[in-house]
Amino acid sequence: MSAPTVYDETQCPPPLAADQLAKIRRELEQELYRIIPEKRRRSDTGFRAELAQTLSPRPRGLALQIIDALRRIEAGTFGLCAGCDGIISYERLSAIPETTVCAECSWSRERSFHQRKEIA
Repeated sequence: MSAPTVYDETQCPPPLAADQLAKIRRELEQELYRIIPEKRRRSDTGFRAELAQTLSPRPRGLALQIIDALRRIEAGTFGLCAGCDGIISYERLSAIPETTVCAECSWSRERSFHQRKEIA
């Protein structure tokens, strides 16, 4: 079974345009405000501990992923795959803006996970 392909495998998707990045940033910030109405943009450990005490695990995990995505935007590394250093497509980032991997790496991880489960 091969990985589903969103774009031509011979080409890397184009980097995000400024308006695309701005749109995703707004969406991330809106979602963070929804989860944490009084958002405080602190990077210290106390903030993470505060999140751990005030939110249940699922929203806390999503909030931390969003905060990390916003930090990657500020650092200029948003949209780069943590698995292969390639560019994550705009379509994938629009659907899952907090993702850190491209569709191909995600598919590979999923397939590898299922293969390990079958062996065990």
